[in-house]
This record gives sequence, C-alpha cells and structure tokens, in this order.
Amino acid sequence: GDAKLRLRGAGSGYNERDTHQESPEPLQLCISCPTHDGYEIARREAEALLLEVYREYDTWCADKGRPNRAPKIHYTEKHHAGDGRQRSNSGSRRRRNRSRGR
Repeated sequence: GDAKLRLRGAGSGYNERDTHQESPEPLQLCISCPTHDGYEIARREAEALLLEVYREYDTWCADKGRPNRAPKIHYTEKHHAGDGRQRSNSGSRRRRNRSRGR
C-alpha cells in the first residue's frame, strides 16, 4: 500500500530537491515505506521484477553473442523513524545500484 519507489541517480531524469539536478551517483531504485512490513513486501516485489528483467537481458545478450550482462543488485539499507532517530523496525529505504561498470 504505502510504499514509494523513486528511480534516482545518473540517467534517471530525477532532479534532486537540494540541487535541482540529477545526482551523479549510479542509477538506483529507492524504496521507502512507513511500515516495515510494507517495505519488505515492496522490496521483495521490486527484487523479483528486477531479477526477471535481468534474466531476460542476459538471455538476449547470449542470443546476440554480446558479452554484456545485467549488473548485480547492490543493497544499501537505512531505517528511519519519523522523528529523525534511526531504528531497525520502522519505515525503511533501500537503494539498488544498477551500475553497468563499462
């Protein structure tokens, strides 16, 4: 229900609030949710979708004889409470870096 997903970083087209420009960081999917359970559902579903897209891309590359392969999923997780204190059982954010390493 209440999860928010944001595609951020280089190539995303998302302008950061502070700089009004794209972040130079690698492309990433940020997930935030006010509840831990909602966050876990969103994380699992986003991961399943990315892994399926990556499998299809790897198959396409193999069929075309291309050496490119989908990147690994890299997780960075930060848990935040609404009062600014960090907690591990409240709302969460996870970033998935999708750098190609080219």
